[in-house]
Amino acid sequence: MAAGCLAVTSDHADRAVARFEAAPDEQRNLGSERMARLQQVRARLALGQLEGASDALAPVLDIAPAVSLIDLNRDNKAYEWTDIATVRLGTR
Repeated sequence: MAAGCLAVTSDHADRAVARFEAAPDEQRNLGSERMARLQQVRARLALGQLEGASDALAPVLDIAPAVSLIDLNRDNKAYEWTDIATVRLGTR
């Protein structure tokens, strides 16, 4: 992708993140915000801006520091799940 297109993509992602940050907490969609932030990371990596990509990634890990692995069961016509493990993001 051309550098000009990447710069536009980066600008769009920056504007999206700024709008999420300006919204009241109760109106923020954290999943969508995470996706916008990951677009920032992707654009900055493509532009060779490693420090900028790292800075853009940090809030993603703050939004979702961990995920739960679950066993999902749909018996009795309802979704039921059991937590199996919690995995921290950003660790190996």
